[in-house]
Amino acid sequence: MLYGLFDDPHVSRFFPLTYSRPFSFLRTGIFTQSDAAALIFGDLVFVTGMAHINSYLESIRHPLSGLPKGLVLVVNSRIKDFSAVKASLSELKTPGDALSDGKTVFAVLLEPGFNPANLYQDPFCVVSNPVFFTTPVFDHTWEIILENGDTQRKQLPMLEPSLTDLTQAYKGMVLGSGRILAGTDVLIHPGVTFDLRGGDVVLDDGAEIMAQASLVAPVYIGKKSKIKIGAKIYQNTAIGPVCKVGGEVEDVIIQGFSNKQHDGFLGHAFLGEWCNLGADTNNSDLKNTYATVDVWENGKFTDTGSQFMGLIMGDHSKTGINTMLNTGTVVGFSSNVFGSGFPDRLIPSFHWSADSRLIEYRMNKAIETAKIVLSRRNQVFSEADEVLFKQIKQIAGIEMSAVRKNS
Repeated sequence: MLYGLFDDPHVSRFFPLTYSRPFSFLRTGIFTQSDAAALIFGDLVFVTGMAHINSYLESIRHPLSGLPKGLVLVVNSRIKDFSAVKASLSELKTPGDALSDGKTVFAVLLEPGFNPANLYQDPFCVVSNPVFFTTPVFDHTWEIILENGDTQRKQLPMLEPSLTDLTQAYKGMVLGSGRILAGTDVLIHPGVTFDLRGGDVVLDDGAEIMAQASLVAPVYIGKKSKIKIGAKIYQNTAIGPVCKVGGEVEDVIIQGFSNKQHDGFLGHAFLGEWCNLGADTNNSDLKNTYATVDVWENGKFTDTGSQFMGLIMGDHSKTGINTMLNTGTVVGFSSNVFGSGFPDRLIPSFHWSADSRLIEYRMNKAIETAKIVLSRRNQVFSEADEVLFKQIKQIAGIEMSAVRKNS
């Protein structure tokens, strides 16, 4: 059996993070959804999502962009536990058989030659024989943030065979009965404190923890990421690859290739890739009234039902030094926030928020900056990336409509 992942129309709820990637590539804990699915099903043959994302993956010849050449089972990328689908595969025997509760298609068997890109518009278009099935899916970005600790615990057994338990060998301060699990070439400087009363701390290949840092489990530090001197990394934090993180973070996911190097608080937040938070950037994640927090989603502000919610920031966005971000702030793709006072809680993509004044970020300047940022990590900003930037700017117009509506 061949396997792939598909995005359905609900992935628009995860803008701005899904402007630049399929939901399959979004980090939900230790793993991205595609990595987690591959560990359950075996190697995936493709992922598919919005048209501009599919075009981008094809143009960069991503290994998961090709169309399948045989009978293939496509699985909804928003599923929280892919093993639940695997346990029900015996129900699917012929093309058109699907696992569904009538509202969501969780998996469907496709015949050779069908273009699965059509699934983004209407997953039910290929369903001829639905078999009743239900399993939890991610419906909102804040669910990923709030459930990150539990997701890490569920995903850890899939990574554990490649890790070494350093708990007994570590000579520094250790609290609790959890474990320090490490990949290869991990470097832990003197004076690091591990609070393992809430579970395990995972340090992936090449991770570096500098002196006097404190990590409170559960925490995942991705490949080649660095935790700076004296950093306070609280529970339910998952940091992707090649990041530099300092200051105080709690209940945070960082997709990867982003920096929060300096002092300042980041809580109940999700940062995309190629983001940078200037020194002493702080976000609020709790209202003074202790009321639940609403967050911009798909053109309107929606109540999260949670008292705690901080920042959602799209790829290539940045803050200046001493930036203050209000509870439930969303910063779009390739935006820049700086100046005094609290900016608005929605900063549209390709805009600067300068002392709370919105200024459009010219495309040529945004691309110029992105080229410099990628080159510092020995990566190249390609023609395909430039096309993607321009397509995202068109799609992100919905943000400005929300700004005008709420101004």
